[in-house]
Amino acid sequence: MPGKRSGNRTGTRRLTSRDADVGRRVRVLRLERQLSQTEVADHLGVSFQQVQKYENGTNRMSAGRLEQIAELFKIPVATLFAATGKQDENAQPILKLVDSAGALRLLQAYSKLPNAKAKQAFVALAVEMSGGK
Repeated sequence: MPGKRSGNRTGTRRLTSRDADVGRRVRVLRLERQLSQTEVADHLGVSFQQVQKYENGTNRMSAGRLEQIAELFKIPVATLFAATGKQDENAQPILKLVDSAGALRLLQAYSKLPNAKAKQAFVALAVEMSGGK
C-alpha cells in the first residue's frame, strides 16, 4: 500500500564491529581529556544518552558527527578509525595502546605510581589476575 511502511526499511544498515570500535575510541578520547558525556553532548548538540549510545556502538555516527568529534578532540577524523583497519602511523600513541576505558584507567594509575617497586607489583598483580605469565 502506498504510504505504508513495511518492517524492512531500505537504506538501513546494521551496526558493525567497526561502529563499536569507533565508539570505544570516542570514549577513550573523552576520558583521556577528562570530559563528561554531558560536555561532549553539549558540544555536539545531542543528549548525553546519545553520546552513551555512540560510545557503546548502539548508534552509528554520521560523517558529520565524526567530524564534530574530531574537531572537539583536535585530531584527524582518521584517528577515530586507526584500530579498525590499517594502523595510522600518525595516530596518537595512547590510542594504539588503549582499546577500552578500563585500559586507559590502568595506564593512568600505573603512571602515577611512586616508584619502580610499586610499578612491578602492579604489573605482577595484573598478570596474575589475568592468568598470564
